[in-house]
Amino acid sequence: MLIVQLASLLLILLSATILFIKNSGDAAAQTFRLLIISVVQLLGYLSISLALIYSDQDAVLVLYVLGLSLSILILQTSYFVRRLK
Repeated sequence: MLIVQLASLLLILLSATILFIKNSGDAAAQTFRLLIISVVQLLGYLSISLALIYSDQDAVLVLYVLGLSLSILILQTSYFVRRLK
């Protein structure tokens, strides 16, 4: 469980660096960054889930990762949409 949370924190930090490094404030660039962040996080969480499935971990842990990824993506997307208005 701790490794899953650390991997999630790493994905969040990676997303923050993509968002805030050389931020010009342009709405088109922000939208493109949001797309990149979403793709990176989706691939990251799906690879974590796949690794848990192939290592025969408990199904509850896999569902926890999927729920965590869904909640993070929903929260950050709503934050970005509000920020872009």
